[in-house]
Amino acid sequence: MTVESCGIDVVEIARVRRVLERRGEAFEALVLSPGERGRLPRRPGPRARAVAMRWAAKEAILKAAGIGLWGGVELTELEIAIDGEGRATALLSDAARGRMGIGGGPGGRELRMSVAAGRQVACAGALVIRREEERET
Repeated sequence: MTVESCGIDVVEIARVRRVLERRGEAFEALVLSPGERGRLPRRPGPRARAVAMRWAAKEAILKAAGIGLWGGVELTELEIAIDGEGRATALLSDAARGRMGIGGGPGGRELRMSVAAGRQVACAGALVIRREEERET
């Protein structure tokens, strides 16, 4: 496997909280999948932290894929699942996989990522890794 590209992003949680106070569900519907919205905490502080983590993860993924935030993939096509121990997994729609060039067999590209958050910021890093092609023996 070879690291082909990387992307990182850092998001201020207080800024996300202010946006949520002003735009609430409309903002969430713009940037989160229905599955993500269904798993958000109800209290404002933890909710802003969860949204900030997902925003950072999505932006890092899009940077790593080389298409950026406005490169033709809707943010709702990327779903970030974070388990109870903080491990993150990116679930991509088939259309997003195609536009980002992720997937396929040997020689294809795969995505790896990590997210973290403190009291003030959420951050994420993503790698696009090229799988080695199988060699005939």
